[in-house]
Amino acid sequence: ALFTMGGNGEGQPCKFPFKFQGQSYDQCTTEGRTDGYRWCGTTEDYDRDKKYGFCPETAMSTVGGNSEGAPCVFPFIFLGNKYESCTSAGRNDGKLWCACTSSYDDDRKWGFCPDQGYSLFLVAAHEFGHAMGLEHSEDPGALMAPIYTYTKNFRLSQDDIKGIQELYEVSTDVEPGPGPRPGPRPTLGPVTPELCKHDIIFDGVAQIRGETFFFKDRFMWRTVNPRGKPTGPLLVATFWPDLPEKIDAVYEAPQDEKAVFFSGNEYWVYSASNLDRGYPKKLTNLGLPPDVQRVDAAFNWGRNKRTYIFAGDRYWKYNEEKKKMELASPKFIADSWNGVPDNLDAALGLGDSGYTYFFKDQYYLQMEDKSLKIVKIGKINSDWLGC
Repeated sequence: ALFTMGGNGEGQPCKFPFKFQGQSYDQCTTEGRTDGYRWCGTTEDYDRDKKYGFCPETAMSTVGGNSEGAPCVFPFIFLGNKYESCTSAGRNDGKLWCACTSSYDDDRKWGFCPDQGYSLFLVAAHEFGHAMGLEHSEDPGALMAPIYTYTKNFRLSQDDIKGIQELYEVSTDVEPGPGPRPGPRPTLGPVTPELCKHDIIFDGVAQIRGETFFFKDRFMWRTVNPRGKPTGPLLVATFWPDLPEKIDAVYEAPQDEKAVFFSGNEYWVYSASNLDRGYPKKLTNLGLPPDVQRVDAAFNWGRNKRTYIFAGDRYWKYNEEKKKMELASPKFIADSWNGVPDNLDAALGLGDSGYTYFFKDQYYLQMEDKSLKIVKIGKINSDWLGC
């Protein structure tokens, strides 16, 4: 399934085929739009239901072929054989390709698997997992997840390790007599966090194109209703493949709907899911001093449309229209934001809602924008995650 972003489809996957203006579409399209964004219906009839979402221009999209960037569909049929991954079958140049419908034999729709979206190593490792007896995993962070997503620094997940150990038990045979001292226990693989089962301290929280996103390591959760239980986890690389595996902060600049991500001493700017040319850039390009090596939190304030960037016990005010820091920056957090702690985990501005939210450990603070007073302190789990 190709999950959507933005729109009014609440993150539901594309429904193929779907009807738009009386025509049937079996892939994402730019029809009806002047901005070039690819979209799809999230029900079978857009004309009737008016439900849609934007298609991520990332790891699941193809390059070339005849399908206008439509995503791979797995499994697909080619010359009567079933394929669970990209293949070079039928080609003599070794390039990986996939069908963009469930049957190439019937529809002849295909595209190349892009280098940035599909790592030959990951494809081979995934297929080796099948050869070892592993089935597809429901864990989106696992190698054996049914959808390939590009991962820069690959590590076998704990779900994959557990699957192998269940198939091939660890040897318990010990030879008699003295032997060498046992070595250190093997390192566990990364575990995909689960809402309500783990106390998650989020790296960033932001509203992007009408959806609220929660980020933790290489995973994210999303919801159209800021207080509704978010869906996920999904891999961040599904939408933003160029980001590092962990971000420090994120916000959306409402003037041009660009998402800005911070990690270490660099930041990334995205238009939808496309990285703007020339990024990442150093924090100093924003006007932050060289001694700021990471950002704790950032948000755009609906009251004055300025962006506030927090690091340690200080904050900076950035003018999005002039693309420069205001001269009064920096200031101490305690001098301007009464009750807001230093070393924040995340901050969230909800447009014209009249409130701003600050996140610290398992708690959040709700600030009334008009009075700059903290009007509520609550638990993130119960009030934001539906636990």
